[in-house]
Amino acid sequence: MTNETLELICRNADISVGIPIGDVGIILDVIENTKARKFQYLRNGELTLHGWNLRLNGKPLPKGCFGYQDIIILLEDNIPVGIVFPMGESDLHVLVLEEYQGRGIMSDFMSSGIVQQLNPGLSSISTNYSPKFEPEMYSKIKHLASKAGLELRM
Repeated sequence: MTNETLELICRNADISVGIPIGDVGIILDVIENTKARKFQYLRNGELTLHGWNLRLNGKPLPKGCFGYQDIIILLEDNIPVGIVFPMGESDLHVLVLEEYQGRGIMSDFMSSGIVQQLNPGLSSISTNYSPKFEPEMYSKIKHLASKAGLELRM
């Protein structure tokens, strides 16, 4: 998932259909059309699971659509300012729009307790950033991990 894709999703999010999570954002249910590289936002309850087939309002997913997932849109004054996009069970792709960086948005999100609610068994995270070669980025990730009460592993 590229930063450009994350930014596009964030800027075009329909927050009216999301489920609020505290003061930090909303959860959106989405299905992805892999051919068109577009996402369809779902209202709560529209998606059902019948055996192994996901169905939207009782009908099979549209052609080319792949799965379903929850994404988190970070909000400031009800404006989408960032996105937390789960990639599998243990990886998060995160982007805060450039014009909102440096305002503590990710710190607020990580200290809100939402991470533990979404994944109660999570006790540590890992990073590819090296304190030796990328000290600034490593420090940011270490700070965010500590806000969520998580141990940072290399």
